[in-house]
Amino acid sequence: MIIPAAIIEQSGPGIDLSNQPEGLTLQMSDPVQDFEYARNAVTLTFDLSGFEHVRVAFEALEYGDEPHEPPPGPFGNAANFDGVAFSTDGVDWYEIQGLRSLRSDRYTAYDLDLDAAVAALGLSYGSAFRIRFCQYDDNPAPMDGFSIQGIQLTGDACPPELLNNGVMEGHYSTAIQTITMTATGGTWTVAYDGARLARR
Repeated sequence: MIIPAAIIEQSGPGIDLSNQPEGLTLQMSDPVQDFEYARNAVTLTFDLSGFEHVRVAFEALEYGDEPHEPPPGPFGNAANFDGVAFSTDGVDWYEIQGLRSLRSDRYTAYDLDLDAAVAALGLSYGSAFRIRFCQYDDNPAPMDGFSIQGIQLTGDACPPELLNNGVMEGHYSTAIQTITMTATGGTWTVAYDGARLARR
């Protein structure tokens, strides 16, 4: 399922942002040719409590943008870099995808596994998970900047826990007990064989 952003924030002088049917689209570049560096950032906040198999997909193209690496992670909220980063608390940020070697003649597609990136750092999802697209350079398009299109976050809602106050209907056999449970967020069918639960 597509997970909508709860908050969309932008900072910087050169951001053109629109929400298209195929996903969020943005262009970032310095608005004036003054050779002074400008940082453009779009931060999306999601409530990922109870989600799994979360992925972020988008396509990106550059306009001759010079590469700028982030500081070693975790880095702070004001870091200047060309890439995509995430934060579980809005304080510590970790790059998940650099945008420093894009093509300028066609879009490059990305499909990033957030579960793996978050788990590798020993972190977890919460109600204010942030993803940031950041661009840093000193000229307007078409000399510098990015075009990013079709930004979508997808994932699966985890099944609700088997609680006594859940609404359940049981269908039983001698070997496997199948329980259909209706709760907030949908209907789940699980099979219990005496040792484990498996979602169907």
